Amino acid sequence: MNISERVTQEFGSVPEPDISLVIANPYIYKQSSIEILKYFVNVKKMPGVYVTVNMPYESVRQSLADAGIDTRMIIFVDAITKTVGGNVDKVNGCFFLNRINDLTDMAVAISNAIQAISTDNKFIMLDSVSTLLIYNNNTSVSKFIHFLTGKMRMWKMNGILLSLSTVNDTDFLSQLTLFCDRRIELDN
Repeated sequence: MNISERVTQEFGSVPEPDISLVIANPYIYKQSSIEILKYFVNVKKMPGVYVTVNMPYESVRQSLADAGIDTRMIIFVDAITKTVGGNVDKVNGCFFLNRINDLTDMAVAISNAIQAISTDNKFIMLDSVSTLLIYNNNTSVSKFIHFLTGKMRMWKMNGILLSLSTVNDTDFLSQLTLFCDRRIELDN
């Protein structure tokens, strides 16, 4: 079964709203995130918020557009462009954060992005819990994810937390699993 079929199978059989922790190996990580977004945006016709901590907004937007995803249905929260010293021009549909390790600022930007979507049926996708761990300690990330999943439940919305399967801390991943409705493991 290919990644697209697996994503459709996993997400198509779940009552909404749903919060999923998706664990993917590094070889299919990018394709997994594209297929998940393709499912929510193209198949479900659902607008959403994509929090990118892995790749700058322009790179992500271009990859998604190349994959046939309507990026006008996504509001981006970019935590990496300024962190790596990229130039940021004001862009409609994107909130640029000053630092990837300012999780409070990230929470505020996500909240603002969610409020900018007028429909009730929407999603949030955080593209890399693993990358957050590079810039923040496990406890801070765990508290942030707990807060974020609580907000998702209050907002009655779908959530996707994407993490690499190479995260060495099984206690950390177990804790994140507790915050979610289910855990999906994608491999090749």
